[in-house]
Amino acid sequence: MWLLAEANQRGDAAAADEALAEAAARPQLSRGANLLEMQVAPVAELIPDAVTRAQALFKVIGMDAATWAIEYGSLLKSCRGEGLRRPQRLPHCRTAARQVLAAATNLGEALMAQTVAERAGVPPEQQAYDAATLKAAQNALLDRSFEGGLDCASMVRINDVSVQRADLGDLALALSLLPASSASRPGAATAAR
Repeated sequence: MWLLAEANQRGDAAAADEALAEAAARPQLSRGANLLEMQVAPVAELIPDAVTRAQALFKVIGMDAATWAIEYGSLLKSCRGEGLRRPQRLPHCRTAARQVLAAATNLGEALMAQTVAERAGVPPEQQAYDAATLKAAQNALLDRSFEGGLDCASMVRINDVSVQRADLGDLALALSLLPASSASRPGAATAAR
């Protein structure tokens, strides 16, 4: 994805096509998500003050969020408008979207891949998650993460959510917050894992 980002930055469409083809040929594109939070959340529980602990976790969550966005912003940029009209790029956008969506552990990554899948015309049965399910999961996670306020109980809840996200991944956590009938995966039977 970094080569794709560099090609996009230079405005080199041919190099972007080549980088996207190489990325799409890989069995997995994700470097993982919430990597820093996964290391910090379990030891953050040792900080006795809930407010200090929550402030530290907010910083860590922000750093993690910034790093995945750098990688996948290039996929969003390459697989839209003019890029999708390039016949050599369209199949690679479809493949990359299917792979990222099927392997996603991060909710933002899944939302991005689902957007690319829709833009590139990936059939719904080939998408590991549909847009409505991901949006509902995102709302459920936001509600769970920020219910309450900035009191001590809310700070403890923020820590609990962070530990759960580190343990499960935020996509799995978000999906677990949905009613059982909402967390379906339309392409689960056909999506490559």
